[in-house]
Order: sequence, then C-alpha cells, then structure tokens
Amino acid sequence: MKNGGKNYFFKDDISILNPYLSNQKTIIDSISNSTEYTSEKPTNNFENHYLKLTTNGKEFDKRSEVSLSIESLKNTLGNGNYSLSVRKIDTIHQSTKLTAINYKKIYPKNAEASYNVSSEIYYPEINGGIISGRVVNKDTRLPAKGQNVSVSISGENFIFKAETTNEDGYFEVSINENYDNEIGVLQILGEDRENYKLEIDETPSVDFSQLKFNSFKITPSMKEMIIKRSINNQIENGYYEIKPDTIISSVKKEAFYTNYEITTYVLDEYTKFYTVKDIFIEIVENVWSTKNKEGNRVFYVSNYIDANKNHLPLIFIDGVLIQNHQHLLNYNATKIKEISVLRGDAHFGTAIYQGVIIVKTINGDYKNQLVGDYLIEQPLFKSQLSKKYFHQTYNENRNSSRRIPDFRNQLLWEPKVIINSEEEVIIFYTSDISGDYEVCLEGFTINGLPISIREVITIK
Repeated sequence: MKNGGKNYFFKDDISILNPYLSNQKTIIDSISNSTEYTSEKPTNNFENHYLKLTTNGKEFDKRSEVSLSIESLKNTLGNGNYSLSVRKIDTIHQSTKLTAINYKKIYPKNAEASYNVSSEIYYPEINGGIISGRVVNKDTRLPAKGQNVSVSISGENFIFKAETTNEDGYFEVSINENYDNEIGVLQILGEDRENYKLEIDETPSVDFSQLKFNSFKITPSMKEMIIKRSINNQIENGYYEIKPDTIISSVKKEAFYTNYEITTYVLDEYTKFYTVKDIFIEIVENVWSTKNKEGNRVFYVSNYIDANKNHLPLIFIDGVLIQNHQHLLNYNATKIKEISVLRGDAHFGTAIYQGVIIVKTINGDYKNQLVGDYLIEQPLFKSQLSKKYFHQTYNENRNSSRRIPDFRNQLLWEPKVIINSEEEVIIFYTSDISGDYEVCLEGFTINGLPISIREVITIK
C-alpha cells in the first residue's frame, strides 16, 4: 500500500559485488584489512508450532538427491504462502536478513495502525492496473459529467475499455488483462470531444530519500574466494543454454469481440485495390461511407435488423481507436492485411456503437496519428512475467550430464510454495561445491502468522 509511508513496506538490503570493476574503493574495508569476515551457521531460534521442515539427512555427497519434507503440525493452520531457498552460506559478512518474524517484531503496529493520511487514500490495484483522471471543459475548466473516456492498448488481442465520468468529471478504468504494449491511448469519446480536456492523475510515488543502508565491505583476504566464485559464475553462464530459467507466458484474455459473429476479409485473397475507399466498395460488405452534416466522410455498418444510421461504428487500426474516420480513408491501403466487421451493437460506457470495424496492418505497427487535448498517450506499468527456475536433476543415467560442470551456489529457489496439505515433499540435487548450505522457509500462514524456519545441510 502507498498509504502510510515507507514503514509499511517490507524492505531489506541487497549487496552486489562486481568483481570486474578495477576500482573497489567504495567497499574495501580500510580498517579490518587482514581479517576475513565469517558468517556463523544460522540457527533456527524462531518458535514455530505449525510447520516442520526436515531433510533425509544432514550430510550429502556431491550431485546427490535431497528429499525435503514440509509437514503441517496442526492440520490446516500451517497452510499458506511461502518461499523456499537452499543456498551456500557465504563467507562474506552481511547484514542480518529480515525474516517474516523479524518484520512482525520490528513493525508490530503496522498491521493494526490507523495511519494518518494527509490527503487522499490510494486504493490497492487488486484486480489490475488503475488509470484515473478528470475531464474538464476547456473554456470554463468546470468538470464534465457524463463524458465517456476510453483506453485502448494495441496488440494481437488488443484491449479496449470505456468508462463514464461522474458529477465531478472523474473517471477510473481498471485493466486486469495481460497486455504486451506499454503505451495506452486514452480518448474522450464523442463528436464534441474537442471541447474538453483530458487530465490523468499522476501515479503516486514513494519517498525513498530517508532509507538507510548497511555498510557492505570486503577485505583483501577475500580475494581468492571472490575469484573462485567469479570463475564458477562464468562457467555456469557458459552452460546456460542447457539449464536455463524460462519465462512463463501470461494467459491472454479473449478480445471483447470474440463472442460476436464477425466477418474477416483477408485482402491477399482479393483483387488488389490501392485506396481504402475502393476496398470497402468492392470487397467489404455491409459497410459504406458517406458525408455527414458537417461534410466529413464517416463509415456506417448495417446491423442484422435494418440499416439505420443512428449510431456510428467503432473503428480500430491495430487496436488503436480511430474517431476521425477520415484517417482510415486516407490510410495507405497497401499496408492493410485484413479487415474484420462486426455487425452487432457494441456498448461502452453510456455510448452505443452500431458495429465494429477492425483493421490489421501487415506489420502491425500502426501508430496513433491523432493529437488534441482530448487524447493522451499514457505509459503503462507492466508487471514482470512469472519465471520457472531451472531444477538440476541427476537420474540413474548420469552419463549425459557427467561432463557438464555444476557450480551452483543456489541449489533451490522456489519463490512461491503453497502449502495446502499435511505434507509437501520437494526434491532437489546437490552441486559440485562442498560446504554448508542454508535451507530457508519464509512466509505467512493463511491467517497471517509469520513463519521462518532455518536448517543447515552439508555437502562433503
């Protein structure tokens, strides 16, 4: 939440050591330049009555299987969301990690506090990103009630939404679909759109200026360890193609017109025409253009009942809404791949549109050509896609991987482990690097109770 300031965020230090920099003066410890920092083995001092973490041993050979069991001690009370890490214990001194339990102790009142908010309250984006703003009259600056505002995000399955302003001229659009484009086009809809101005609310930011970081230092005695670690990383990177992490593709929601009956004209299947006007005359059925009372050409789509001209259609080029129909008529016809026509009525906000015309270009690269106070191109925040982390395995036939080095310091990383049964068993394999490794389970039960469990295993 952005309400309440930085103390309502979980925060921790991340120290990054780049061994390729020739000048390391900012992190060299000039005082303790002869003694290497060593980290003690972590101890599990946190009282826990809900989960039990065990492994099928404490010492393991290299490239051997480890069976890790997470057992629920009190029926479903241990169910929850957790992260699970198995990582080599560093010899570099680090600040104490902030665990789920420590966080609860450090900020005991955060969950219950009725914080003071000096201005407005920011609502959480539970169902998706929120774009909000106001529509005002350009001359009087008064709020415009009942104006329809749309947002269109271009792409293969483009997104189009519209909301109506309230009595204060305020609107709010929630986008819960996955999208590829990082720019959204917002427009005031209607023939009188030129009389109004669109104002988008600024995205509230968090003040990080008061954050304090721990001092991270290295000593000359760490040189050999850093070199060895760097070499191991380079070797691992060299074999990345055969043990990669992969991005999990997001599930795209169907476009708003998917469930409508739609007719598509692939232009390569017809005689080539060099103007958009000729294409609609000779190829596309149930669509025509004519001059309106202002003398501008507009398109109409006949519906299934009659061919009345009460409402204009929606027109999109590569997912970008086109309100000035002349832009489509003037477009280079040789760049168009296909035209689709939906003859049913479409309802967005308080507006009704008679049909939809969807134009896709050959390269799918149409850019918005419109300008005016009624239109804004808004950068969108795009969340990161989920990742499936590589899991090294050594089965009975080890010959296939015998000659491939395994210098992993991180043996297992599962950022989202959902516990919803009496016992969860997770299998992972040790690497070629001997030493002590920390097994770390962090998270919260479904009732919000913090869980932090630490165990240590050794690779011989």
